[in-house]
Amino acid sequence: MKQLKNLHLLPEVLRSELDRLFEAPFEEGEMTQENQAILAAISMEQNRIPRIKELMAEGMSKDEAKAKFNTEMEAFMRGSLGLPDETDAEREYRNKYEEIHGGEEE
Repeated sequence: MKQLKNLHLLPEVLRSELDRLFEAPFEEGEMTQENQAILAAISMEQNRIPRIKELMAEGMSKDEAKAKFNTEMEAFMRGSLGLPDETDAEREYRNKYEEIHGGEEE
């Protein structure tokens, strides 16, 4: 319960911590591989519609193009996270899910 007695000091502590963080000059550093992967995934997602349209222009149906994009995104994410390729069990569960939900978007 001692912590509750000093609760009124919290704004000052936070303010001083923020001041200390921003007093130092900005130092640009190298981005970690994890952060680079996050930015690449965001970029892929932002380009989802153009990529699907590109695949459709190559002759795929809309559903085929969406599935291809999802496969590309999944492969990228698995590679970024160091995960193995999709297992038979994962594929089976994904197929069952698609059968139940009819390929609808979440």
